[in-house]
Amino acid sequence: MNPDREDLNDRYLDAALRDALGPNVDLTRRVLRAAGRAEPSRPRVIALPRRAPVWRPLAAAAAVLVVAGLGVYALVQVLPADRPDQSAPAAATRPANEAAPAPAPRPHDPVPGVAPVTRPDEAAPPRPKANEPEFEPLPPLPEPAPTPPDEVKRPETPAPEPRLPDGEVKRDPEPEYPEGWTDPPESWPGKLPEGTAPGERAVLCAAIRPSRKDGVRVADGGKWKPLAAGQVLRDGDRVKVTGWADFTLGDGTLLRLDGEMALTLEDKTTVARLFGGVLYADCALPLLVRHEALGVTLTGQALVQYRPRALDVSVLLGTATAAARELGAGRAARLDADGFGRDRAVAFADLQREHRMLKESPERKAVREDFDAYKGEIWGGEVTAGVLRGGHDKVRGLAFHFGPVPLRGNEVVRLRYRVTKRVDLVMQFGTTGDGNFRHVIRGVESGKWLEAEIPVSAFFTNMDETQKLAAGNAVRRFQLHDDDGRPVESEIDWFEIVSRP
Repeated sequence: MNPDREDLNDRYLDAALRDALGPNVDLTRRVLRAAGRAEPSRPRVIALPRRAPVWRPLAAAAAVLVVAGLGVYALVQVLPADRPDQSAPAAATRPANEAAPAPAPRPHDPVPGVAPVTRPDEAAPPRPKANEPEFEPLPPLPEPAPTPPDEVKRPETPAPEPRLPDGEVKRDPEPEYPEGWTDPPESWPGKLPEGTAPGERAVLCAAIRPSRKDGVRVADGGKWKPLAAGQVLRDGDRVKVTGWADFTLGDGTLLRLDGEMALTLEDKTTVARLFGGVLYADCALPLLVRHEALGVTLTGQALVQYRPRALDVSVLLGTATAAARELGAGRAARLDADGFGRDRAVAFADLQREHRMLKESPERKAVREDFDAYKGEIWGGEVTAGVLRGGHDKVRGLAFHFGPVPLRGNEVVRLRYRVTKRVDLVMQFGTTGDGNFRHVIRGVESGKWLEAEIPVSAFFTNMDETQKLAAGNAVRRFQLHDDDGRPVESEIDWFEIVSRP
């Protein structure tokens, strides 16, 4: 072993013993003295190396990074830059006695003594030759062919309107109404009610039947004036009813009102604006009932009751449509700004118990003929003194045309008739599809005026009694004849098809 290394180990051992036994204990001399050896000279004490603090390596690393960053920054500042504004600082730091270096040539700058290189895509355009235009002019456009004098188009001048005679005022044309409706004889346009001039705006209501005297009033100049039975309502009239009143519209629709409403005509659709109370409607054509921003379209039979910001709608036949939702027959629901609420079952008997105006069942006359001034086609017999008489034709019997009238299945047929001998009498409908539906009355008494009321559902086809006259059919002809096909003298005083709940 190296003596220096061995001596150093002894020193470390001594240091360790001093730490363990104290600084004044000297074991070396004891050991040498016991072995009979001379005492060595006193060795030098070497202090143990101190531990380096932990933060010093980290500080050294940080210093190295800072120096490296400064070096990179200095290198970037020294390198030449492409932009002119970055080369000025470098020139400012140059010594005064040092010449400025020549600027580096740019890619497109010419180099002295070297011919410039031109790329194919940068070739200069050829110069035009002498006396040669720089571009080729376009050929001149051809001159348009002149228009013959007789074909010259001049702006059309509207023809002047014909001058009206003195005292006459131009009126709007009469509105178009759906074809094929039938209405009571006192309704418009079958004949114009008294006081209605030709060309006047559409008459919406041509028959009023109040439940009490002076029960109907109409707004006139901010005042309410009585409206007598049989008077008419026109577009925009507002009425108030005490008790109840029936209004027959020009299209045959029946309205029964206990409250206040206004009637208007919008785009060929009748609109009833309800301001209070209850409105029952039996519609021949769709009817729009409005209350503020709410609106419900009715087809068939329905009752609408006014509520603050809502309408209670009960449908008996057909549908009620509002806000893209349809309420079917036999259902009732409240309509508000959110549409129909939860629906429930309803029947006409329920409405009769709740509303006094329905105690007397309303009836809409789809067809009513008294033969006073009949303008239709008589197919068998002839009209004399307001009565249809005849029936000597064994094929046709007594027959006349009307309509066509679409059926909804709830209608009844009523008539007043008389025969000259006791027979089994056939009452028969002809439909638009050339179908025949019949009903037989056995043993009709002779010589007496009789009244019959028969539901349309009691009529059946000639070939099959199980096939009934149902909703969806449209009738257009009525006949009376003997069941055996023999001629029989008969008369009809009046005839009607009635719709009721």
